[in-house]
Amino acid sequence: MIVDKLPIERIDDMEGRFYKLKRCLCLTRINIHGIASMIIRSKIFEALSLLIIVINSVFLAIEDPTQEDEDSLTGSLDTVFLSLYTIEMGFKILGMGFAFNRGAYLRDAWNVLDFVIVVTGYLQIML
Repeated sequence: MIVDKLPIERIDDMEGRFYKLKRCLCLTRINIHGIASMIIRSKIFEALSLLIIVINSVFLAIEDPTQEDEDSLTGSLDTVFLSLYTIEMGFKILGMGFAFNRGAYLRDAWNVLDFVIVVTGYLQIML
């Protein structure tokens, strides 16, 4: 036998579901922030970031800027490095916050430089 709920019972049921969803989302946000914060503070992350910068610098030094046609290897490497820098930026934004809190990503001058480089890299691809 199916019994319809009273309107007040339906509201209570919906509020309970909303509370559970809200609590789940808050816990997920805390975990993502905590994990990203832990990753960006690790020595391995810092070493990998510096290694990527050095490798990128070596490839930029090898590249001939006077060459008219861009070979596929150079274009592929540019895309790979842009992707790696984007991942680094994403981890830092998730771990530190973007702009408004103390210690946020855009509160550091080096991170502002990284942000500008990544954004201009995407502008180059779009245009």
